[in-house]
Amino acid sequence: MSRVIITRSVPSLTSLCTYFVVDHLKESLYQTDLLYLPVKLKDKLLKRFLVSQQYWKNIDFKTILKLLVHPGTKSLNLTQVHVDDEILEIISICRGLHELYLTLHNWNTNSVSTNGLLKLFPCLPHLHIICLPRCNAVDDNVILCITEHCKKLAGLDINSCDQVTSKSISILSKSDQLLWVTLSKTNVCDEGIQNLVLGPSGKYLKELRLNDCSQLSNNVLQLIVEHCKDLEVLVFNDCSRIAGQMSLGDQETHLKNLKQFTWSIHW
Repeated sequence: MSRVIITRSVPSLTSLCTYFVVDHLKESLYQTDLLYLPVKLKDKLLKRFLVSQQYWKNIDFKTILKLLVHPGTKSLNLTQVHVDDEILEIISICRGLHELYLTLHNWNTNSVSTNGLLKLFPCLPHLHIICLPRCNAVDDNVILCITEHCKKLAGLDINSCDQVTSKSISILSKSDQLLWVTLSKTNVCDEGIQNLVLGPSGKYLKELRLNDCSQLSNNVLQLIVEHCKDLEVLVFNDCSRIAGQMSLGDQETHLKNLKQFTWSIHW
């Protein structure tokens, strides 16, 4: 009779120590010693620390964050955090940052300012991915700042940033490394999308989300289909001026890599 051997991975000693330190931060008398840890250990602690709000009870979140971030930090996921200008100032030291995910649902309208964002992005020139959904502080000036200072930008999510218009999207269209953009519930119009799809990144775009963009028309949709031939995801639900009459034949002819194609028809 053959025996079934069940194997399971055992956490490394480093991982176990990381879990223990984060789980007991509030009890530690040596929090300031975090500042002197090797950056690889800081990165492990930071990733664990940002996972859940349960680790922040009875401690000063901003103090710990300041001790753990460093110029070589590559990714920050702050989607569980109530972000404010002070936190933006803390993370501005992360000059090597590649990915920044800010809060999806915990924005405090009065705590993050446009000026705070304008100070942040010049400090982060290596950003590849920026997610700023539902942030009232994001306006055309912020998008212009991102375009000017984040030359390696590949992905941008500004869903529900309704102060953004075609003025800044037309400037953003000059970026040459964009792969995906979410502009849902912004005030972008045909001109901005036209400049985006005809710009240097247009033919390389993989994903474009344009839900609830009331100023877009069928004309710009046809431009997307004709010029963004690498698109894998195209979403434009609830765009009231788009009649939904684009032929599926056009889509199949031009968008051979398409995996998701979603729209709403109004009648």
